[in-house]
Amino acid sequence: MSNTGTAWTPQTYSFETPRKQSVNTDTSSGVVVVNEQEKHDRKKKDGTLRNKTTELLFRLFLSLGAGAFIVLPPFAYSLDGKEVQQNQDGKLVLEAIKWGPTIFPIIFAAIVGGFLQAVALKHAQKGVKLGTLEQLTRTINIFSAITTPYSIKAYNWLSVILLFLWATSPIGGQASLRLLSTHLVAFRTPTDVRFLSPTNISSYLSEGSRNYGNWRAQAETLYTASLLGIAASKYRAVDLWDNVRIPYIEEIEKQMPKPGPDGWYDVINKNTTYSSLLGIPIRGLTKNITVNVQTSYSKLNCSFLGLLDGRKCWFHQDDRCFNVREPHIPDWYFPSVDTTSNFTGYGSYIIVGMNISQAIYEIPDGSRGPDPLDLIFQSGGSGGMSVARCKLSQTYLDTQVACHSSQCAVSKVRRLSIGTPRPPLFYGATPGKVGTLANFVRDFSLVSEAGKPTYSNSNQGYIYNPDDPLSSINEWVDIADVGVENFEVRMTQLINTLMGAAQGPALFIGNHDIQDNTFSQSLGRVVSAESSTGDSIDVKELFICSKDWAVMMLFAAVLLFAIGVSSAIIAYTTLAPDTLTSLSVLAAESRYFDMEHEGSTLDRDEKAIALKGRVVKIGDVEASSETGYIALATVDTDKGAVAELSIDRVYR
Repeated sequence: MSNTGTAWTPQTYSFETPRKQSVNTDTSSGVVVVNEQEKHDRKKKDGTLRNKTTELLFRLFLSLGAGAFIVLPPFAYSLDGKEVQQNQDGKLVLEAIKWGPTIFPIIFAAIVGGFLQAVALKHAQKGVKLGTLEQLTRTINIFSAITTPYSIKAYNWLSVILLFLWATSPIGGQASLRLLSTHLVAFRTPTDVRFLSPTNISSYLSEGSRNYGNWRAQAETLYTASLLGIAASKYRAVDLWDNVRIPYIEEIEKQMPKPGPDGWYDVINKNTTYSSLLGIPIRGLTKNITVNVQTSYSKLNCSFLGLLDGRKCWFHQDDRCFNVREPHIPDWYFPSVDTTSNFTGYGSYIIVGMNISQAIYEIPDGSRGPDPLDLIFQSGGSGGMSVARCKLSQTYLDTQVACHSSQCAVSKVRRLSIGTPRPPLFYGATPGKVGTLANFVRDFSLVSEAGKPTYSNSNQGYIYNPDDPLSSINEWVDIADVGVENFEVRMTQLINTLMGAAQGPALFIGNHDIQDNTFSQSLGRVVSAESSTGDSIDVKELFICSKDWAVMMLFAAVLLFAIGVSSAIIAYTTLAPDTLTSLSVLAAESRYFDMEHEGSTLDRDEKAIALKGRVVKIGDVEASSETGYIALATVDTDKGAVAELSIDRVYR
């Protein structure tokens, strides 16, 4: 297009309204023809009213959007502290407020932008400084609220108010997102649990007691299942039936010579050595509880473990072992030995010998009581006779049991100075060769006999290889080969496993309650129980209403609603057409715009529609003069010419 701007066909645009016509009257018919000018004016007035009403309704509709944000803070406050899972409406609100930072600024810009436009037009109708109109029409966002005062050098209270007003937009958007959230809150509830007393004086059942055979079969089944469980189960913090297992504190003390505060040792459940294959029965545990439980276990300490010549033992040639047919160790008794068997016959299981002088009726007297039990273990093997001389004592512990979800474990352990050195299971034992101590010794020896001589049983297999006891049943293993430390730990685990099973299988594999000094048919005995109170932690997801953000959200929403309503009222009561923010309006008033300057009542939208086809250009409208003049002018008619701007030319 050339600078003369003659590429378009000349045309003239006019906003001239129809001229007033004369009134025609038909006297013959008596009908007055309505004046065309009056009809036009009425139509235009009705159109203006409709536009005003439409604008009013639209601005009020936008205000309803702000009203929705007014309701949000009170509703969020009503949800404060309530459980998320029990409030579906709250979940919907949580999802809805994610859109707050997006929706609120949009509604805010629409309402506040229209409000400032309406205020500017209202003041222009009354008469106002041009600088004020510049501030009102230029400030369209938070950034322009900062830059406009600097650009037009207008540092006044209006600048501060506009900056504060637009700053409300991001604050309201963020407040809508942050006023409601969810948090996991722990509720502590005192909870009582019950467990066997660490000094339980219930004794091992005598052979002649009621229902002994059935009870012994159940105990042996529980013992064997624990013994033959997969290797991984023997390192877990709970047994096969999820009873909490008690760590072997002697091994922990070797690894950590110094305990923590108050004598506590932290238990790291990975690779922890436990005192038994069975845990301890505890009733009342919840899925999230921490409670102190006192307990105890028997501990074996051996002064000798060696592999001896079996023939010398048989022919009384080695005093470190014992003879079968004629025991030559005074006061010792081996209840499991068949005196008619030969060496290989009784060598296919672990024989346990007891000192008959210790099998007397005793009841503990305070902290003083009977000494540890003396035991001799003898196990035949392909290399000879494995013999161990040991003492069986009792270790008393205070443990901290922690349950997380459905998994419980001992998290801390420390020693207790209670009880007597002798295992409580043998308190009140019936004396003699048929008493409860002799009964336990015999049962332990025979609980897992080998299938035939010169084959190892599962007890020997566990001592030799605890991860896979059955791997040794086709061999005749020498358990002395494992060393005294391993023998002590593994034999301790077997003894405690049978002692636990002897308390009654129903305690471990069922929900049998633990009641103090109450005889139970399913247990066949009276047990001594204790209780402890722990903190049961119930973690709930709750709604949390931020009071500070709720106040800011409420302030921003109320302010926006008030502005929206005010904007609707101001716009509806303003008579002047909107001519402040339209380029078409400003261009139409320019003397370089080729058109008739009529139709002053048209607002910006009507003028924009009428002039949208015109071609305009910013350039030099006085190219023939020595000094140029830059203006916006039409270039689609023959009238006027617009030259290109040049850096070599001076403009005024």
